[in-house]
Amino acid sequence: HLEVKSIDAIDCDDDVVDTMLENFMEQQKGEDAPWKDLDYVGKGISHGAKNNNNKAIILENGDIRIESFDNPQNDWFPLNDPVMGGQSVSKVEMGRNNKFGVFDGEVKDVPSLSAPGFIKMETRGGYFPDVSSCKALRLRLRMILPDKYEGWFVTFGTHHRADAQPYIRGYKAHFQPDGVGRQDVIIPFDQFSDNWDPLTGKVLVSCLEDPKYCADTATLRDMTIFSIMGEGVNG
Repeated sequence: HLEVKSIDAIDCDDDVVDTMLENFMEQQKGEDAPWKDLDYVGKGISHGAKNNNNKAIILENGDIRIESFDNPQNDWFPLNDPVMGGQSVSKVEMGRNNKFGVFDGEVKDVPSLSAPGFIKMETRGGYFPDVSSCKALRLRLRMILPDKYEGWFVTFGTHHRADAQPYIRGYKAHFQPDGVGRQDVIIPFDQFSDNWDPLTGKVLVSCLEDPKYCADTATLRDMTIFSIMGEGVNG
């Protein structure tokens, strides 16, 4: 059980400016949107921005708001491993107490793999601000119960590493909530990587360890897909 108040990019350059929407809006009109060729698109999953008036929100301290769940700008939905024959379940609820996005679920073994699968709280194809001038992500959470689950990950983007299996896309990093109550979880961008284990989700080599696995500028300018996941650990 995870309750998310907001997602921000932090430690941004002092001269950060608003990101214009022309490229985003033009992309939505065509058939070359980055998410169009992904396996799960077209299988009853909604995606995209809720309205066409979205714009980057730059906070007073220069941080950039990616999403605020008191008034979410994008559609968020659950995506689970039954798409690959698994048995995991989850649900996503927007606007609890008009402040939080709520992600509930359970990761179970995929029978064909005899290994834990995944659950996701995801949005795709909506408007994402340019966060290429920032150094980290911040998840602003509220934990109702002590959370001992160790399979939490964030992933973003559609980037495909040249030597990776075809279905491995995006940059991923682990995070771990701490205790009960409201808290900020900070994930530096240099902890993300496109070199991660497809069975467990664990990063094999981080950006900090080898820069060739760092998120590229194009992805940071438009994440395209953003997911909070439970993966590789039952529970």
